[in-house]
Parts: sequence; C-alpha cells; structure tokens
Amino acid sequence: MPKTLVNSKLHLTNQHLFDLYHRLKIALKTKTYSTLSKETSISIDSIRSYSVQRTYPDITRLAAIADATGFSVRWLLFGDDIEPINKKSCRLIVQDDVMNPKIPKNTQIEYEKCSFPEGSIVSDGLYVIATAQGCIARRLQWQHTDKEYLIFGDNPAYPQQRVKQINIIGTVTAILIPI
Repeated sequence: MPKTLVNSKLHLTNQHLFDLYHRLKIALKTKTYSTLSKETSISIDSIRSYSVQRTYPDITRLAAIADATGFSVRWLLFGDDIEPINKKSCRLIVQDDVMNPKIPKNTQIEYEKCSFPEGSIVSDGLYVIATAQGCIARRLQWQHTDKEYLIFGDNPAYPQQRVKQINIIGTVTAILIPI
C-alpha cells in the first residue's frame, strides 16, 4: 500500500530527500500514465496519486518507475548530478545560473559522454566539464593565437575565463525543460 503524506514531508526533509517529488514528476512526465502503468504494473490511480503528491511509491514501485523511465532510483531519491541514460548518454542538473537564460538553474541537460586524446582541440560548442566543484555546462571556444580555451556562459554577469587545459567529459545534446 502506498504511503500517505501525513508526516512524510518531515521525514523526507530529515533524510535530505527534499526534491523527491520534483524528480518523480520529471520521471512520470516521460510517458503517459497508461504506458507507465502497463510497463510497471502500477495502477494509473497510484501513478496519478504520486504525480500530485498525495502519496509516494514504496522502494519496489520506485525501482519499477526508474526502470520504465530511464532514471535511476538513486537519482530519483537524491538527485545526484549525473544521471546515466545509457552507456554514452547522461543527464546533469545545472546547479548554477552561468548559462541563464538559455539554460536556467536546475534545468536538466542531456549530454553524450566523450573522451579526447590529451592535447587534442575540440570544436567550439556547449560541453560538460568536470571541475573540482563538480560537473558544469559551459560554452568553449578555442583561441588559436593563445593556444587556450575561452570558457563562458550566456549570463553576462559572469566573466569569461581562459584556460590551457580542461577536462571535457561530454557534448551537450539536449536541454530538457519541463512544459
């Protein structure tokens, strides 16, 4: 039986599961309730109840929803930054507003993992970069004269940066904005 929300919000907050319902709604919007019901063996009424935060799924049902929608249980519960979709594609939740207004804060992007031989030059574009603070999405532009990358976002409040070496982990392929 699905759990109700009597004291659930307090428990979820205490366990740092703040945005469970937000992420669950994202996953539930990837398919129709009818399709999800068939793929997960969860009733349409239960799925509807999850989507309006009336109840929440137990761990077995959460795992079924994760399998059917391509999200991991870990991402649904904790919102880890990187969400594998398959062996090459991943998702990232943008944690800053450097790419605003094109990519607002808390927007999901999808990127294709890639690796480049050391010393190679990538074409100008939108990439996911691994930093000490975590993964970020930024525009890159190679500066031939200075032999360095110009890193920048769409928000003019943030200055451009120049770096000689960069840890590119993927090419952004989609911006997933809820409608």
